[in-house]
Amino acid sequence: MLLAAQRGFIDVVQWLYEEYHADSAINLFWVYNDDEHKYVSVVDAAASNGHLEIVKYLLQVGKEAAENVEQQQQKRRRTLEFSGGTFRETPRYTHSGDLPHEPTMPSCTKEAMDGAAAAGHLDVVKWLHVSRTEGCTTDAMDLAALNGHLEVVQ
Repeated sequence: MLLAAQRGFIDVVQWLYEEYHADSAINLFWVYNDDEHKYVSVVDAAASNGHLEIVKYLLQVGKEAAENVEQQQQKRRRTLEFSGGTFRETPRYTHSGDLPHEPTMPSCTKEAMDGAAAAGHLDVVKWLHVSRTEGCTTDAMDLAALNGHLEVVQ
């Protein structure tokens, strides 16, 4: 998924999601980077390479999946309350290490906007700024300026 998202192959990204999103053993959205000793978001990679359509697609399917989980939890809660049972949240993914989000859900980090700005992808920067809450670091402005992307700096 990471390579398809980086290179802008939305048809491959969509196919991989449709085929494998239900398999919790497969982490489609976060890849461990051995060199940097951290997880990398597939959404961040798409944003950094200017593939706004892929960013939007992945975040939309993630939103829909989260809503489905919430709906299932609500149905379970109502059923148990009606029958006099006690509701307990379904255990979410737990981990040791630095995986920042649920691995079965696509999400992005500040690196999405930082990378998009550094590479001069103003459309992606604008969309992330309006549509997301992660924000960016000072690297966004610094790297946009360093790489000569005046329109992003402005």
